[in-house]
Amino acid sequence: MSKFDKIVKIIETNERGVFKRIDENRELLEFLLDKTPEILKQNPWVIGWLESQDKFLTDLAEATNATNPFKHAARYPRDWPIKPNTEQKDIWQELNQISFNQWCKHYGYDPTSLAAKTDYQRYLDELESFHGYSEEPKSAN
Repeated sequence: MSKFDKIVKIIETNERGVFKRIDENRELLEFLLDKTPEILKQNPWVIGWLESQDKFLTDLAEATNATNPFKHAARYPRDWPIKPNTEQKDIWQELNQISFNQWCKHYGYDPTSLAAKTDYQRYLDELESFHGYSEEPKSAN
């Protein structure tokens, strides 16, 4: 078995496979939106973490042509829970309103450092790419 085939096997089966991981990641965000929306409003970068994980796993499944063993189930994995033009979208938009100083405090940066300025710009650039992703998420199937 080639290294690539071994990787695909891990992607398809380890911890019930990448599609299960995608579904549970989305289920976690649904839970947080439902049970703890105030926590997400106070810490909106959590959505970015989950969306980044979702994008990585979805792209990994697509790149390896992984087989979804649960494709017979309707909506599996479930759709990304934040839809454009909904009130949930407001939480996502709060990510764009985190100030440089809030970001530095959260991630432990010295606001006067070059590293802080460089990494904050990288954060803003990644937010922009995730924003486009959340507008039209992939189905992961």
